[in-house]
Amino acid sequence: MLRRETYSTLPKTVREAFVSAQFASFLLKDKRCARIILDFAQEFDHVHLAHALVSIVAKMLTRLSILWNFKQHGHVYGSMIAHDVVEVLSMRDRVFILLSQNHDCKYSLCAIGVLWGDFVRSLSMSVFQSCLRKEEDLMEVDLKKRLQSGLREINEENVLNIANHMAEMGVKNYLYTRPIRKVEEDLPDTSNDSG
Repeated sequence: MLRRETYSTLPKTVREAFVSAQFASFLLKDKRCARIILDFAQEFDHVHLAHALVSIVAKMLTRLSILWNFKQHGHVYGSMIAHDVVEVLSMRDRVFILLSQNHDCKYSLCAIGVLWGDFVRSLSMSVFQSCLRKEEDLMEVDLKKRLQSGLREINEENVLNIANHMAEMGVKNYLYTRPIRKVEEDLPDTSNDSG
């Protein structure tokens, strides 16, 4: 709402600067996402019980949600996903966590963080776009589409693919070299705006 109000009151020449400032904000948030997942990876190495694992997974997903301005339900979703993920761990996985030797689990959970971060980023981008376009009716439709497609991306195949890349490259190298959809591809063209 505030962005839309601000954007609509700005003269055309200033609108491009406003959008550029938002662009910089998205780039900083992309870097912060990587840091949140790296923090989780470091914490994972000190976890020895499934209960503690639920806590740090929930914390990572919540932090990613809050970063992209989904504060109200971020903790709820983060906790639900964390419980679901840890609940399906095999006894073997739990023993390896106890022994601090479960790198596959670490990479898979980091991959879930990547996919969740991409998901909430996409939602945030959708809200930003609709505010700039002043299309509240389309915002709801676009959000529903992004919700559906984004949640479909958080699947076992994608988790394993990302986890395998992390195993090969290391978590940090993967996070800082992976292709991220460019923000400018998502932002509306302001050159034709009147005002």
